[in-house]
Amino acid sequence: MIVNYIRLKNFRCFDDYKLDLKKRFVFIQGNNGSGKTSLLEAIYYSCYVKSFRTRFNTELINFDKKHFFVQVEFDESDTGHKIQAGFSQKDGKLIKLNDKPIKSYKEIASIYKVINVAENDLSIVNQGPSERRTFLNQSLFLLNSDYVFKLRKYKQILDQRNAFLLTKMSLNNELLAWTNQLWELSLEMQEERKKFLRNIEIIVNKLLYNYFDDLEINFFYNSKNIDVHNFEEFWKFYKDNIYAKEAKWRRSLFGLHLDDFSISFKQKKARIFASRGQQKLILLLLKIAQILALKNKSDNLCLLIDDFFTDFDKQKIRKFFSIFNDLKCQIFITSPMETIEAFLDIQDFDRNDFQVIKLIQ
Repeated sequence: MIVNYIRLKNFRCFDDYKLDLKKRFVFIQGNNGSGKTSLLEAIYYSCYVKSFRTRFNTELINFDKKHFFVQVEFDESDTGHKIQAGFSQKDGKLIKLNDKPIKSYKEIASIYKVINVAENDLSIVNQGPSERRTFLNQSLFLLNSDYVFKLRKYKQILDQRNAFLLTKMSLNNELLAWTNQLWELSLEMQEERKKFLRNIEIIVNKLLYNYFDDLEINFFYNSKNIDVHNFEEFWKFYKDNIYAKEAKWRRSLFGLHLDDFSISFKQKKARIFASRGQQKLILLLLKIAQILALKNKSDNLCLLIDDFFTDFDKQKIRKFFSIFNDLKCQIFITSPMETIEAFLDIQDFDRNDFQVIKLIQ
């Protein structure tokens, strides 16, 4: 899959910008404020209909305008697709796929998947659990877009159970029923998360062995108050160990929404003991493994890398670009010139397979 055309209107710093693309590797250069990250953000928005930088669509609108528009066109084998995503302060979002309005970005993700790597993604390695839960949920959604329905069902059960805890807290049949539903769905979705983590752990360590000769990275899934596989046992455990705490705090203190996974590098916690460069190595390998896991499902993948190669020496950069060359997906990279020069030093790389886009403020 190749994104071959992008148009932005009133998006961030772009008034009306058009870009034709033909290559698998696209380097984006420009001074600060020229729109390098915003261009990647627009591609990301065309997949998820949201930004990776802000939760507010109004912040994406060009200064003194009232709406924005993003159009992305790409080839899939012999078929072309067009995605149009817009937002106005008056009418909200409007999304079209091949000129037909759609209701959910699930319809886009079934044919077009985008993975983003940026500095703030380091929170997956070095911050709290919510970022890692988001990473797992996004990965499983991209593997199977129906996963979003399980997430919605889980949230509904959790919200209803929490509402019960706020108003009718007592050990009765209603609490038993909500607890059973939350426990069962948590267990089912946990297994999907664990299976995915086992898969990407294998991929990450294969990449380490083949390219970096480094010690292994391990992922450990950590569940909250739910490590039994029989509800009768869990209900007894719940009454003895969790009920009193829930009665105090009036919210659900077990389940998928509290789970996390830890990352071990050289048999130590990466969050604490890995250097910044090592954490960036782990994150980039994690994102590459995410793409390789998805390639078993689809070849319609796009990787966005936003100014991420600081802290890497030329040797590591060359190794990463060797990996990228084998990914066989389109890759957009914002980077300084020295990163491109390191890239061009790689033997066996087809220099006709990349283009450089220079943005001028």
